[in-house]
Amino acid sequence: MSRKKGGHSEEHINESWLLPYSDLMTLLLAVFIVLFAVSTINQTKAANIAESFGSAFGMFRSGSGVLSGGEGVLEVITPMYDSFSDQVLRARLDAAMQPQADGEIIIVDQELIDLQETMAELQEFFEEAGMDSRVTMYIDERGLVISLADSVLFDPGRADIRHNIQEMLIEIASVIDKLPNIIRVEGHTDNVPIHNDIFPSNWELSSARAARVVRLFITAGVDPEKLTISGYGEFRPVAENETSVGRALNRRVDIIVLSSKYDSLERQSQTLAEIEAEQ
Repeated sequence: MSRKKGGHSEEHINESWLLPYSDLMTLLLAVFIVLFAVSTINQTKAANIAESFGSAFGMFRSGSGVLSGGEGVLEVITPMYDSFSDQVLRARLDAAMQPQADGEIIIVDQELIDLQETMAELQEFFEEAGMDSRVTMYIDERGLVISLADSVLFDPGRADIRHNIQEMLIEIASVIDKLPNIIRVEGHTDNVPIHNDIFPSNWELSSARAARVVRLFITAGVDPEKLTISGYGEFRPVAENETSVGRALNRRVDIIVLSSKYDSLERQSQTLAEIEAEQ
């Protein structure tokens, strides 16, 4: 008699949860796609931002003047003072940037390269002349700055350029005159008042010293229309005037090859001055 096989019924599995789960996964996928699309940024703008931050932290891209290797947008050849360092970081970010028609900021590569090459040529000349420790050069938002201590150029309280230094100034003029930029010569003093028969105040002394340098540049063949003069007296210090070292740093003449941004502003000022003079 055959034994009757007992039947085993399969337990029914409830799969109703799969539908809402698949809907949830689809919804999450859609959310991530939307987030990715929203977070995608313009590559040009991203590059500009990266370059800006790179410039701010002292990087320089070989061959184009923006990132990696070197001092970057602001390069100090022979630092003359430490107090200027607090202003350096801001200057690095602004130095080679110029607003464009669409409002974006880009690095002006070629101008920065030209200024760097000019600075390198001058540095070689100063080293050969044994003057590299007495001249400070750097590039900031204004352009290429060549800063000379007053003790190099003048006797105390005087504006006549020493004869043994005139050839050096003529060589500086011949190098920077190769660039089309305007050249601004600034005279600066410390805060010690001056009272003599020639200069009643530091304003007159600083202006006269800048004017003598400009006159020598013109004699050397620099176009007078490229030259401007500013005398700031003691009101643009780069160091504290409480010490003799700080005062010595403040007594200086800055020769500035203006960047294109400041160059255009200077030309506009010249034009306005000429119009006012005619009136």
